[in-house]
Amino acid sequence: MVKETEFDFVMDAQRAFRTLLDAFSHPGIVYNVAAFELSLPNGFSKANTLIALSLFDNNISFSVSNDYSNEVESFIMVNTNARQQSFQNADYVFFKGHQDIVSLLDACNKGDLMYPEKNATVIIEVTQISNQPFHDQSIDLALSGPGIENTNTLYVQGIHPANIDLLKVINTEFPLGIDILITDQIGQICAITRSTIIQSN
Repeated sequence: MVKETEFDFVMDAQRAFRTLLDAFSHPGIVYNVAAFELSLPNGFSKANTLIALSLFDNNISFSVSNDYSNEVESFIMVNTNARQQSFQNADYVFFKGHQDIVSLLDACNKGDLMYPEKNATVIIEVTQISNQPFHDQSIDLALSGPGIENTNTLYVQGIHPANIDLLKVINTEFPLGIDILITDQIGQICAITRSTIIQSN
């Protein structure tokens, strides 16, 4: 079990929260959080860890896919007091995107017409994201909607194509849907809100 000792739960949390707020305000734009000093649980990325430390408290429920070690769940509970919950009912859900997780994504809480804001935020970890094309193969997402002037293009490496196909349709019944944070293994974060329209090449 890892007890966080590097992260300042006042200053760092405020700085991280502003970064995440900017990300949600500008869907499709990649933000770098690699500079934060964190004690990482085994197999959990810096970006994922930062999300938990800066957004979770005892009012938050979360779920972690079986692709992550049990150490991740213990780390989150010990350092944030958040509650572990099934992925169907959790406020935040962590998945790895390289596998086909369509059935799991589709079962996440999409809110209801009375309380659409009660939807889940799903964090999908991939190999790398960028607003610039990769030399190697990637999936290119053209994002439009609120917070985007014309179109923002997000290049994603290490995500299963079936997951993208579902994400393109899962939020078509806005205001219902899920909010998405895509994180990568080099400390980057990008938000795709449930009001964002996704097209892929």
